[in-house]
Amino acid sequence: MFNPLDLFSTVKSAAITVGVIAAATAFGLLWFQKNSAERHADALQLKVSELDQTVFQKTLEVSGLRVVITNLEEVNKIIAENFKAEQEIEKDIENAKPEDDGAIAPVLRGTLDSVDRMLHKPN
Repeated sequence: MFNPLDLFSTVKSAAITVGVIAAATAFGLLWFQKNSAERHADALQLKVSELDQTVFQKTLEVSGLRVVITNLEEVNKIIAENFKAEQEIEKDIENAKPEDDGAIAPVLRGTLDSVDRMLHKPN
């Protein structure tokens, strides 16, 4: 004969089983999401470290280039000064009087003196 309590016991067992499976699935899903988020966070932290290292290297490169630019600007100033002195020397040579030309050319002596002053100018 049919006992209604047996049906209740079966429904109760099925509900408990479904509840346990649902809880296990929920905990498993949460655990998977947590681990996935941790792996993603670790990957992002590694990427941040790589980017920090790249930024540091580029900062060093920029600092080095600034030093090079400063040195080149100083060299450019020296070249400009020497070019100006050379132009003055050439102007003196071109404008030399014919009587200054002779066996021992005073123009040559003046030019050599100018070159000597240019090379050994006081600091």
